Amino acid sequence: MAILTALLTDQLIIPALFCYVLTLALMPVSMKLAHFLHAVDMPGDIKIHQHATPRLGGLAIFVSIMISMRLFPSLTHALPLNGRIFIVLSLSGIFLLGVIDDVVNLRPGTKLALQIGCTLIAGTGMAIFYPSTQVAHLIAVCFFLLLFTNSFNLIDGMDGLAGSLAMILAFAIGIIASLTGNCFVLFVSILVASCSTGFLFYNLNPARVFLGDCGSTLIGFTLAISLSMLWLNSAQRYSFIPLIVLAGVPLFDTFLVLVKRKTRHKPLFVGDRNHSYDVLLQKGFTVHQTLAILCVISFVLASLGVTIFLLIT
Repeated sequence: MAILTALLTDQLIIPALFCYVLTLALMPVSMKLAHFLHAVDMPGDIKIHQHATPRLGGLAIFVSIMISMRLFPSLTHALPLNGRIFIVLSLSGIFLLGVIDDVVNLRPGTKLALQIGCTLIAGTGMAIFYPSTQVAHLIAVCFFLLLFTNSFNLIDGMDGLAGSLAMILAFAIGIIASLTGNCFVLFVSILVASCSTGFLFYNLNPARVFLGDCGSTLIGFTLAISLSMLWLNSAQRYSFIPLIVLAGVPLFDTFLVLVKRKTRHKPLFVGDRNHSYDVLLQKGFTVHQTLAILCVISFVLASLGVTIFLLIT
């Protein structure tokens, strides 16, 4: 009841509005910095966009979330300080790795190795939050963090898609967190939903800025941490199943792409036009229609995931 009451107080509404406005205000700065660092996404054979577009939109999102967590700490203090430090370090690491990748285009192997390091840091934080968790479960969490982070990164290839999916998934996660009393996850999910909404102002077709790897991996990593904490906080270990359903669109898209690349003997880490949004666009749907279809699918899966999770827990 206290968590639901917080929805009507400055514990959530003011931080959410602050994060949204700050994202809107900082996005032009991110765009200018992207041009300065030559972090610009150029049109190409496998690209949908037709014009050079800055790709450091994640900078505004990262700064907005970190400042909001610092200025409004009441809900984040529900968990041990040392664990929160590890989580913040992992988020900062994944963001900085994304910035470097946006600027210099890291090799896939190097990027994966550094992501594993960030994942282990986040796993350490969750081990502090949930000290009774089995090692096997923490290993599964680390694997999921890597999988979902890269899945969300891969699906960020069409105007408005990643931001819309982030908003839907964050709201769904927030609903579960509010009804299960997970204050930290509730607060983080509200911030992600707010900054994703602000980002969409600049990213809906035709996009003026992209998330870039720094943004897509940051959001994916943050959502994956939130999903993992909901699972570790649950007494029902099979509750990971509805959480996977909830996050189904990015995960299924990655599975579909990897299967196609494998069966066609194509490199697994080389981009192509086989994503779910590519398939819909190739069938004649417009960008707006494709976005609407995938958002409806995500909304249905998120609603189904939330319902099943609450029923079994």
